[in-house]
Amino acid sequence: MSKPEDIILAFRSGCADGFRFDRDKDLRIKTAFGEKNFGAMNITEQLRDVAVLGLNTPYYRETVELPIRLSDYKNVVDSKAVSVTIGNTQFNLSPDQLTILKAIFDKQIK
Repeated sequence: MSKPEDIILAFRSGCADGFRFDRDKDLRIKTAFGEKNFGAMNITEQLRDVAVLGLNTPYYRETVELPIRLSDYKNVVDSKAVSVTIGNTQFNLSPDQLTILKAIFDKQIK
């Protein structure tokens, strides 16, 4: 089995007030190894639904993806704290999420 050079990161967003990543979709990741701007993510899905939970209000769902170098992915899984920013949306990966990402790396890639 060959080792990949890139890993595709994908994030899904759902909200009631419109698409999050229409304008600014730059991916920035901060780890123990520093902060890096990966550039604009690719929108791979945008859906508007009005039937969510039986409510008659719009619900917007979208998925963004971007390949990153394997070395950058390794920095993510080797960090105890990871902060992700896409456009003006910021969130931290939970310890459980990091454990899952590291397990995938150790089993499939390492």
